Amino acid sequence: MRVFLIQLANKRWTLYSEKSEFLIKSTIDFSSSSSGAAATLDKPGRISKMIQFLKDKASESKQEIDNAVEGQGIKGKMKQLLRKLDERIHPEESIMITFHKINDDNLFIKHNTEQHHKVNPLLDHHHHHHKNNTQLAIQQFHERQQRPVFTINYPVALGDRRAMRYTHIVVRQRVQYHKFWAGVNLALIPLTAAATILPGPNVFLAWNLYRLYSHLMAVKGGLNLMRVSQQHNKILYKEHQQLDNSIFNNKQSIDQLSTHAKIPGLFEFIKRIEDCENKPILNNNNNNNNNNNNNNNNNSTTSTSTSTTNTSSTTTTTSTTTSSKPESTTLTN
Repeated sequence: MRVFLIQLANKRWTLYSEKSEFLIKSTIDFSSSSSGAAATLDKPGRISKMIQFLKDKASESKQEIDNAVEGQGIKGKMKQLLRKLDERIHPEESIMITFHKINDDNLFIKHNTEQHHKVNPLLDHHHHHHKNNTQLAIQQFHERQQRPVFTINYPVALGDRRAMRYTHIVVRQRVQYHKFWAGVNLALIPLTAAATILPGPNVFLAWNLYRLYSHLMAVKGGLNLMRVSQQHNKILYKEHQQLDNSIFNNKQSIDQLSTHAKIPGLFEFIKRIEDCENKPILNNNNNNNNNNNNNNNNNSTTSTSTSTTNTSSTTTTTSTTTSSKPESTTLTN
C-alpha cells in the first residue's frame, strides 16, 4: 500500500492512500466487533453485561436502519440523516484507522521460504541446473528480503527527516482530535442509552458507539503509524518525483498527480477535507483566470473605443484641415 505525503497549503500537509476508503469498510464492522467482544467474556460482570447490552441494542438499531428505504418513514429519514452525518466525517480518519493493526510482526511481507523450497528434489535440481552461482545468490537475497506492507512517499526536495517530521505532525494532530471526540462520545453513552425507551431503533446510541469505536481505532492507528515509521524510517519512506510540484491546491495539478501516480480519488479527498474543515484549500484559478480575461477584454474594449474615438477625432481634424486649405488658397489668390 502506498501512502502519499501531500502539501495542500503553506503549512498544511495530508496523508492519502487510494486503498484507505476500501479498507475502512472492512475494518469497522460494528456487529462483528460486538460478537467478538462477547466471545472473550467468559465470566461477564455487571459492567461487561451492560457493555454487551449496549452493543446488542446498537447492532439491532443499525441493522434496522440499514434495511430501511432512505427517505421513507421514520427509519428512512434517520438513514438519510446518518448518511449526511457520515459525509461530514473527516476523510483523514480512514487513513488513521488503516494502521490500527500495524505492528512489528505484520509490518513486513514475509517470504514463505518453506513453501518455496518444498518441491521435488529432482525438479528443484533441474530447475537450478541452468543458473550460475551469481544468479542463485541474487535469488536467495531477494527471498530473504522483507518488503513493508506500506510505504510513505514524499517529495524529493523535502528529505527523509523533514518527511518523517511532517508526517508525525499530521498524525499527532489527528490523534489529539480523535482523543477529544472519543471522550465526548464516551460521555454521551448514558444519554444515548436512555433513548432506548423511545419507540423505534435507538439510532442515537448506534451512531454514538460507532463514532466512539472509530475514534479509538483512529487513535490506535495514529500511534502505531508514528511508532513504526520512526523505528523503520529508512525502509518506509520513499522519494516520489511527482510530489515535487510544490503545493497541490488546484484541480489541474491534483489531476496530473492522480494520473501519473495512479491514485484516483485524490481531488474528491481534498475537497472533502476542505468541506469538513470549512477552510479554503482549493484555489479557484479558473475563476480568477476568467475574471482576469474579462478585465483584459474590458480594458481592450475600452482602449479600442478610445482609439476609435481618437481616430474619429483625428479624421475630423484632418477633414477640417483639408477644408481649410482651399480657403487659404482662395485668400492667397
